[in-house]
Amino acid sequence: MRSLSFRVISGLITLLLLVLLVTVVLMTVRSQPATLILPSPTVRPTATATATNTPIVSLGAELRVATGGYAFRLPEGYRIDLQEQTAGLFALETTNTLTSSIVLSGGEAGQITAVSAPTLADAFEQYLVALTESGALRATAAQSTTVSGAAALVANLNGEQDEEAVAGRIVMAQPASGQLFVALGVAAAAEWQSRDEDVFTAVVESVRFFPPLPAAAVAATATPASTPKRATTTPIPIATPAITVTAAATATTLFMPTPTPAAIPVIDLSSDTWTTLSDANFMNDVIVVGNTIWFATEGGALAWTRGSTTPVKFTSTEGLSGNRLTAVANCDLPQFGVVFGGDAGLRVADLRAGGWRPVNSSNSGMRFDDVAALDCNSDLGYLVIGYASHGIDIYDARNDTWRHLDRNSGLASNTVRSLAVIGNLEEIWVVAGDGVTRSAGPDSTFYNAGNSPLENNNIGAIAAGEDSAVWLGGEGALLRASGESWTRYDAESVAGDFPSKLITGLAVAQNGTLWLSDVDGAVCHFVPAENACTEYFSGATGMAEGPVTALALDGQGQVYYTTAGNGYSVYDGERWQLYRKRDEIIRGNRIQALAADAGGALWLATEAGIQRLNGVEKAATVLPLEEGGIDPAAVQSLYPDRQGGLWVGTTAGAFLFDGEAWQSLTIDDGLVSNIVQAIVVDGRGRVWFGTDQGLSIWNGTVFFTIDEARGLPSGDIRALLQDGDVVWIGSAGGGLYRFENNQLQVFSNGNIKLPSDQVLALALTADGALMVGTDQGLAQLQGGAVTVIQEIGAVAVSAIAAFNDQIWVGTESAGVYYDSEGGWQQLTTAAGLPANSIAAMEPIAGTLWIGGVNGGILRHTP
Repeated sequence: MRSLSFRVISGLITLLLLVLLVTVVLMTVRSQPATLILPSPTVRPTATATATNTPIVSLGAELRVATGGYAFRLPEGYRIDLQEQTAGLFALETTNTLTSSIVLSGGEAGQITAVSAPTLADAFEQYLVALTESGALRATAAQSTTVSGAAALVANLNGEQDEEAVAGRIVMAQPASGQLFVALGVAAAAEWQSRDEDVFTAVVESVRFFPPLPAAAVAATATPASTPKRATTTPIPIATPAITVTAAATATTLFMPTPTPAAIPVIDLSSDTWTTLSDANFMNDVIVVGNTIWFATEGGALAWTRGSTTPVKFTSTEGLSGNRLTAVANCDLPQFGVVFGGDAGLRVADLRAGGWRPVNSSNSGMRFDDVAALDCNSDLGYLVIGYASHGIDIYDARNDTWRHLDRNSGLASNTVRSLAVIGNLEEIWVVAGDGVTRSAGPDSTFYNAGNSPLENNNIGAIAAGEDSAVWLGGEGALLRASGESWTRYDAESVAGDFPSKLITGLAVAQNGTLWLSDVDGAVCHFVPAENACTEYFSGATGMAEGPVTALALDGQGQVYYTTAGNGYSVYDGERWQLYRKRDEIIRGNRIQALAADAGGALWLATEAGIQRLNGVEKAATVLPLEEGGIDPAAVQSLYPDRQGGLWVGTTAGAFLFDGEAWQSLTIDDGLVSNIVQAIVVDGRGRVWFGTDQGLSIWNGTVFFTIDEARGLPSGDIRALLQDGDVVWIGSAGGGLYRFENNQLQVFSNGNIKLPSDQVLALALTADGALMVGTDQGLAQLQGGAVTVIQEIGAVAVSAIAAFNDQIWVGTESAGVYYDSEGGWQQLTTAAGLPANSIAAMEPIAGTLWIGGVNGGILRHTP
């Protein structure tokens, strides 16, 4: 389609001194905010839905062009480009080959006219001459009028372009001395008479004026050097919100925030206003030191005196760096002891001082902090640290030196799941997701299912024997490797019963026999000399249900195995005994979603299920997900409705729990996709489902669908927020959308300078500001102004909460930031957060709940 406005408007370029107007016309595909019309509702499927036309002169959001000194309301059915003090509006639909266009521009008179014009009539005459001198357009005589109370002149236009009749109108107003405003509308003559003349009139009638701001002032307003005050601008009106255009500000100050300044203090959460809620029954590793059993869990550290039913629990608010602990070792080396590894490096239990000492990449020779496995030999003086994605470190205590191994120095992979050491570091076996590496000095060998007796590359456990052999647990198989010699044991080759699933627990006894358990909890005492499990247990009284995560032996030969969620069991040679930490308030530690209901209760979703928590005096109530066929790990969003029910978004559709039964909605019912990432209920009671393929709006009977095929820049919806009659929508790749009165508008980095078009989180403050979290930082939208919060840098924002007149910002890897009178503060695992990766935050009355991607919840009650 050809653009009529190029030839017409190009005659104005010299006069307007606005070279960017050419770009406005040529870049119509990228014009924003875009106004999209919702399709009509259809019963499933929605693919055949058609657009619903609304009145032509229906106006939407007000846009405030700060450098132009004017604001106007966007007409429905038009898209927009904003360049400096000029706005170009272009019709989305036309019955002709020419695009109907409206151009608005304003500012100081010197910016609008090519030469000095002492009067409004002189300036208007310059425009008429420029428009008509080519002969393509003719203008009627100027007539007096007013625009928003300011004196103005108007003239109608007509002519031809490429043998097609065109028509239009030009209006110029003088809001104040030295300030001018011009509006130009042109279209094919038929379109102008049937539609565009009315649209142009409505847009001009919506204009209002104010003193224009210089570009430098706009830039300074958009990116303040200090924390923005929350009540200095007018809240966005519900009916006609205003967006301030700040195109004059530089790209650096608007969407390239500086890194987090070192001056932001990291706060210590040791006061009694902070409480950690986690589940230490999700255990990863166990050791026995004297009379104490130490557990590394997903919810902190446990010290359990042998035979006691009540352990001592340590979490991030008691000195740990994060609650997720992956490994524990008894390492009686200088500066070490009982050592725990986790996502934030090592924590050493200082038994004499009664505290914890951090050892990490910032205060030691450790290269990284994502600890996945530990192997310490106090007699030989070494500690080997396996990192989840960075290879291994070897600490030589005798020489006080550190050495690093990764793919560049002999390992087949940087991924480490577990490890075992032969002798005095003669061999280090490193298990990864695609096999196992045997590192022997300068030589390394990689084994997988293609070159060894491994049936697949899934190795659940590894242990070193006294005879320089290594034992590996595979899928229903135990393998012994000694040099290049391998021996395989499984149900077909051994006498009697043998575990049939992945071996996840494995320990070598002093007499050379082995204890092993598969993931489902079948335990075997394997005697290689007899090629049999001389003892075999499965489902016996006192045995914890799986999944089994680790197995260990103490000096007396007692067997301990840990589970992910069901505590641990001990075998003393005669019977099994089950132990659980019984006073845990929540189940699970990986927070997937948080939501508050009308009664003030907190709903949370974890790997252990959906739960309702009403205070912290008793354990949360767990919903019966199995009755709805819901996998707990599939839950992505929660939304309590006004009738007391709970909407649940999963990777398998949307579900509603009404207190007794479950109802499901899937693509078979008209949902645009089964991957439901966000849910909200609007002011009319309609349920909005944000999916990875678009929006589905459910009115209780049928779906409305908006997706990329219907004009969305991106259908990957990550956040939804209801604000009166408005629904705000965050997308991954398309920016921020605003829905009101059957109209969708798009705001992006390209038009209002959001930090990024990846909008991941939204929240409203008490004074009406919209906080927009992106993968490149945080922005505030209020009173027509877009402000990038430079103080927190270009961090990926995962959650936002307005709490106690403060903004709390959860990030994907940098913990939490919040604004205070003294400036922005930062909270991390070093200060007491359960994790540096924040999944969700929810304020309820005087309490703020902060959910970690792992490590549980932090409760703040100031």
